[in-house]
Amino acid sequence: MSVVIPLCSAELYSHQDTLLEAHLQAVADGCASGQPGDTQRLRYLIGACHDFGKATTFFQEYLVDERSQSSLTNHSAISGLACFHALRAEGFSQRECAIGWLVVTRHHSPLIDTGDVFQRTLFDTTAPLDAYAEQAADIAARAQVVQDIYDSLGVPLDVAQFCEWITSKQYLKDISGALSYRGSLGEHPLESSFHVIELFSQLVAADKLAAAGYTLPCRTRLPSDAVDSYIEEQFGPPTPGTINELRTDARIAARTQLETYDSLPDVVTLTLPTGSGKTLTALDIALQLRKQKRRPGSTPPRIIYALPFTSIIDQNFEQFREVFDHAGFDTTPEILLKHHYRSRDDYVVAGSDVTDEGFWRDLMLTDRWESEVVTTTFVQLLESLVVPTNSQSLKLPNLRNAVVILDEVQAVPVKYWEVIRSCCKQLADDWGCTFIAMTATQPGMFADAPPLVPNRNNYFHQLERVTFEIHESLFGDPLPLEELTEHVEQRVLSTSRPDVLVVCNTIRSAQRVFELLSNSLCRTDRELELAYLSSAVRPMDRRDLVASLRDEATHQRVVVSTQVIEAGVDLDFDTVIRDFAPLDSLVQAAGRCNRHQLSGGGVVEFVTTVDDSGRKPANAIYDTPRLDATQRAIKSVMADDDPIMESVMTTDAVATYFDELDTVKTTDVSIEALTHWQFENARISLIPEALSVDVFVVGPDTPQSDQEVYDDYAEAVRHNEHSRAHALKPDFYDRVVSVNLYTPDSDRAASIQKLPLPDDELGVYRLPAHQPGYDEWYDRQTGFKIPESTVNSRLL
Repeated sequence: MSVVIPLCSAELYSHQDTLLEAHLQAVADGCASGQPGDTQRLRYLIGACHDFGKATTFFQEYLVDERSQSSLTNHSAISGLACFHALRAEGFSQRECAIGWLVVTRHHSPLIDTGDVFQRTLFDTTAPLDAYAEQAADIAARAQVVQDIYDSLGVPLDVAQFCEWITSKQYLKDISGALSYRGSLGEHPLESSFHVIELFSQLVAADKLAAAGYTLPCRTRLPSDAVDSYIEEQFGPPTPGTINELRTDARIAARTQLETYDSLPDVVTLTLPTGSGKTLTALDIALQLRKQKRRPGSTPPRIIYALPFTSIIDQNFEQFREVFDHAGFDTTPEILLKHHYRSRDDYVVAGSDVTDEGFWRDLMLTDRWESEVVTTTFVQLLESLVVPTNSQSLKLPNLRNAVVILDEVQAVPVKYWEVIRSCCKQLADDWGCTFIAMTATQPGMFADAPPLVPNRNNYFHQLERVTFEIHESLFGDPLPLEELTEHVEQRVLSTSRPDVLVVCNTIRSAQRVFELLSNSLCRTDRELELAYLSSAVRPMDRRDLVASLRDEATHQRVVVSTQVIEAGVDLDFDTVIRDFAPLDSLVQAAGRCNRHQLSGGGVVEFVTTVDDSGRKPANAIYDTPRLDATQRAIKSVMADDDPIMESVMTTDAVATYFDELDTVKTTDVSIEALTHWQFENARISLIPEALSVDVFVVGPDTPQSDQEVYDDYAEAVRHNEHSRAHALKPDFYDRVVSVNLYTPDSDRAASIQKLPLPDDELGVYRLPAHQPGYDEWYDRQTGFKIPESTVNSRLL
């Protein structure tokens, strides 16, 4: 047994320069802040107890480097027990006491299955029961000092009684009883699991904010007419009979419908055709809601705009920036933030004098979403709502009263519909959130939500921009890629619809079609521009290519792409040929055809292909139930061999597709796991797990500047220069291609090791320019590839 050195409360610290009592008070206040309600006292007590265990001699010695880390210096577990004891003394229910114990115990770790937490916390060999008894004896020797702290905090924690509760091991019976623990956790109401997540997030966010010593920025009012003003100056009054008139009508209809609600619905849907201005309409509605939800003395609601793909965030972010710049705002991250795992943190300037301490405070600003408007991904938002990790949970408290826009909501996997719908309802009930589910192909995820545009089909029926042609391969024998190329060539050489887009399902099939087209079209005398887009091309090169394709063309354009072009990319073609995919993806591809007109006869053709190995690329990407539902939906609107009108495909076929899909959807295992507080099993993952590696590609035309970017970033990471590394990160990843290896023992996995891996700190392979074999690995048009035979492909 260690010798206990008497201390006073002024000598107990939570961090090197922070008194324990001050930190506990700050976190308790932070947890209790926000909307008052039944949980406010519960939140306060959780915050006040979260670092109780730091009062031990063991932790105090560890804090000044006089003791190594061990089970005795662990403060979370004993603090969780103290929280349980205090909540029970206050008269909270058994379930609320269990919630307090759980979130405090795990506040430095992710939430996991509660049965595992119980075993790991109370019986694991790394935290033996004797450790709790020794910690309790240590605190009992200075019980009055600790008691003074909790009396000052207004917490009903009898420290001496608590220590006796621990040494007698009565806590084992009491906590297991509160958890209904009999080898596995009993079933709880679903809302209780969301309360665990909410309280966990509030505690983690308040704790990290207090530890950082960061002062939150002042809030900013945004004008509710910012979108109207921007559109009026940019486009002027809409010309009758144009797509701009339809966009204006749709925006006015949505705003008018919003004004009819006596009370705001939890979720509303915004369903409009592609190209009808949904992005600006959604921002306009969000600004109206922000004004409407604002209460005297309260802070304005934040606007969270979430998209499924990082590839289109830049485009929408720039459009929002233009709106707010026009309104006279300096769009700093406090106003408008772009957040995804490779996004640039604009507040960090390379070469500035910012210290690492200042950098981490700024990083907390980003992770907490302290901005007025945040553009982000589904991964960042939805995975944070359903069982967040420790770092993901920081942003949740700032969703109070927020307006959350889910753009392209059809991209959410069907198996997660139920848990995300339940989570959104809980956040609306508990935190006053309002959700806008937006898409051209509204799925059944929010089937009961009222529409912002009740007469939405009128807008679809006004648009007959394209006709859909169904190639015989869709229901018959699939087309080999060589035959698809011949078919595309016939379309290209037709003078009626000059600009052609071909959308393939896999990088390999797209590269093959591009290669075949390059060989066949070069033999013609047609002046044309042939281009290729996929994630195999470096992001910076892909972005430049999209920008050049937007420019007014002097030659016919033929583009071969993967799905990277489908959602939100503002490119326009006369003909689109799309390899078979789920119907929502097919309709999204059609949105790249005759995009800015009300009519005009664009052609969208669906085909089914088979690659050189005899496999359908569609089957490598999509699940069978969605593909089968798509075939049935298309067949339901076909009339012999006649083309299908756009309004029929986007209304009748889409409705049939989602009805079909609803009957075959996979049961959501997350719901059942949550009712048993099995949080690890309930966690969702919107990006399918796959074995992939990153490759930094040095461009053949810019070898020196690219290599400098690599060296600068690697040096910053190697020397833990956080500010500099974070500032260089976007430029670094602009040159990085992610390569799918499929399995650890695949030929691709063996081949990739022929590239140099010079820096373990980065974990990124490097493809240097001007080395033997470079052209076998990277093509300046089609991007990265793994050579079929790599015997002689090692770069030296």
